[in-house]
Amino acid sequence: MAFIKKRLGEVLIENKIITEEQLKKALEIQKKLGMKLGEVLIKEKFTTEEQIILILETQFNIKKLNLYETSISPQVIKLIPESTCRKHTVIGVEIFNNELILAMSDPLNYFAIEDN
Repeated sequence: MAFIKKRLGEVLIENKIITEEQLKKALEIQKKLGMKLGEVLIKEKFTTEEQIILILETQFNIKKLNLYETSISPQVIKLIPESTCRKHTVIGVEIFNNELILAMSDPLNYFAIEDN
C-alpha cells in the first residue's frame, strides 16, 4: 500500500478544489460527527465525489471500478472467503501479473488490506 505523502485536505487545497476555510470548517464538522473528511466535504457541497475520487486515484494509483460493467470469473471470486468479503466489502476482480486485483468500498482501509 502506498504511504500518504500529503493529506486529502492539503491536496484538495493545492488543486484549488477547496479553500483553507472550507477545510477548517469540514475538519470541525468531522470532529463533531465522526465522519470521514471526504464525506463531510461532499455533504457540505465544498466538492464532489468525482473530484475526491480523481484526487485519490492520482495520489494512490488506484482506479474507480463499476462492478455493474465488470465481468468477474467465479474462480477469482472464490479466492477470498465470503466472510472476509462481507466484513470488509471487498471482492476479487481479476488476476493480473500473478496478483489478485481487488475492488473495495474503501481502498484506504488498511485493516482490510492486511486481513489474510
